Amino acid sequence: MDNQATKSATDSRLATVSSELHRKLVAFGEYADPIKKQLAFLATIGDLSNEKYRMMITLAMRWNPDQYLSMNPESMETIVSHADKFTSIRNIARVWGMDAWSIFVVRMMHEVSQMVQVKNGLTEKVMESLPVQFANDRECSQLTIPDLILCMKMGVRGKFGDDFNRLDVPTVFRWINAYYAQRKDITKYSMRPIEQIHAEREKKNADAVERSFATIRAAKASNDYSTIMAYHFDFLVKYCGAELTEAMVNERCQDEMLQEFVRVKIENELSPIDAKSALRDIAGYNETRWMAKKDLAVGWIKENEV
Repeated sequence: MDNQATKSATDSRLATVSSELHRKLVAFGEYADPIKKQLAFLATIGDLSNEKYRMMITLAMRWNPDQYLSMNPESMETIVSHADKFTSIRNIARVWGMDAWSIFVVRMMHEVSQMVQVKNGLTEKVMESLPVQFANDRECSQLTIPDLILCMKMGVRGKFGDDFNRLDVPTVFRWINAYYAQRKDITKYSMRPIEQIHAEREKKNADAVERSFATIRAAKASNDYSTIMAYHFDFLVKYCGAELTEAMVNERCQDEMLQEFVRVKIENELSPIDAKSALRDIAGYNETRWMAKKDLAVGWIKENEV
């Protein structure tokens, strides 16, 4: 099959991929094409629509490689406390595909090798073998990318020994095994399966959704909408697929963009007095946005069955 035919077949299979995934792929740059092929494959075998894999795919596409490489996890405890935001290396390799995963690992390990002065560094051949070994190793594959990044940083800082005469595969996996042992011992919950962590989170979300629905139903029954808050509408949009979903996404992005703008201003340009003024401005802006969101909620609820 020629390249054009292959591309057409891939695009056809990707017709089942959600628009949300398409939007996320834009941020993946050079990784996007191999990930598209892998997603097309997952679509072919039914994983994209399979509830069992939905969370895994969502988490694997949550962060792009540049975002991962810019992360600076400070400790294992920090990673454990944010475990619900990441998925395992095994799942990353499955969703991204081995081609994109390999590009990422080689790039990451090049950065590691540059931090260490060694006589015999990792050769290109060894670099190319590491992605598969990381994805297939029992301990390493259960870790997340932030775990792997922290592990490598700890390794080059001598946390697992200071013999850097040779940075080879046994050395890298000695670091990983030592890291895994420490990571596992942080708390009895720290190495829970990712799926269990997300099941617990989904249960909390489900309870919050039910409470929100109860408030909304009571408000509608009494024709008193003052008790409905913006977060109730968030749940309504998220779990009921309301028509305002896209508007809510755009609004959230605008909020985040404004907050980032103010943060940069505060860090780079403003005096303490100006900083306080900027924070007051953004607080007022957010209050206005949330009130507008509440008004949208009330209007939508009045017009639709809940």
